[in-house]
Amino acid sequence: MRSLHAVTIATCFACVHAFKNTSPFLLFSSSQAISESPIPSTLQSSAQVLHHVKAFLKGCPSDLYIVVSQPSLLPSDITHNAPFLKSVFLDQGLPTRVAIPEVVGWKAEDVDDLRRFIVGECGEPGGLNIVDGEVKDLRGDVAGLKAGGGKLLVMGRLDGLEEGKMRRGELLEINDALLYTTLLDDFPKGYKYTVIYASTPLTSSILEDYTYEPQFPGMEHMDLKRDFGIRDEGGNKTEVDTRPLFEKYQYFTPGIFMGLLVGLILLSILSVGIKAVSSLQVSYAAFDKEMGPAAQKKQQ
Repeated sequence: MRSLHAVTIATCFACVHAFKNTSPFLLFSSSQAISESPIPSTLQSSAQVLHHVKAFLKGCPSDLYIVVSQPSLLPSDITHNAPFLKSVFLDQGLPTRVAIPEVVGWKAEDVDDLRRFIVGECGEPGGLNIVDGEVKDLRGDVAGLKAGGGKLLVMGRLDGLEEGKMRRGELLEINDALLYTTLLDDFPKGYKYTVIYASTPLTSSILEDYTYEPQFPGMEHMDLKRDFGIRDEGGNKTEVDTRPLFEKYQYFTPGIFMGLLVGLILLSILSVGIKAVSSLQVSYAAFDKEMGPAAQKKQQ
């Protein structure tokens, strides 16, 4: 099988964050997939994702492993504010690309679990160089190890996006550019690499800023809006009308009275006409043909 699961940009990035305690997960690699069972790209638990990723990493298929942690990320953030990551992920030359928009319960400890697994698979016999730290501090170390060859594991951490909804886009753009220039820009020729981009769910304080807002116009009636405006102008000083119902509303208007009066006149005329027609009386003999001597005399 050529790839675990290749997804389009619309599927992997333009996803709506519909569940709480979820975060996106990306994996792309220049190594061929060994397992024949693809990693599902739908809603997955962290345990399921770890199981499938370990199945792919088993046997140490790559020379370079980059595991990046970006706390508090949404799929919509990648859509609008991570152009470099999207361009690398959508490289048509990659045989393996996996995007899971909703991973439930991913924690920082899961990244440590992946590290231990990669070290166990790639640590012997040739050894494995490990670089761990903030992405902004890794440029020199990673460049030297790439040039020297050998297997390399880079554990990079990016700054969290905890500044609120207005600042998240700017912070993610900075992190995206930093990640690209430091780790993703230049891979040595012939080097097989695997990149894992994982995120922890949003905190409850940030999640409050992401309340659902409909993308279609409101369905309120204009008359209701006008009523609200009048009510707001009056405030709480509006006097309540306590008159009885039949004093407050007019149920018998002049128009209704004239309509009833005309209706009565037309009904009386109709009834007189029906009676006049029904009172007509004609004998049946008036329609019989005369056959006697009087009829013969008339004919002569």
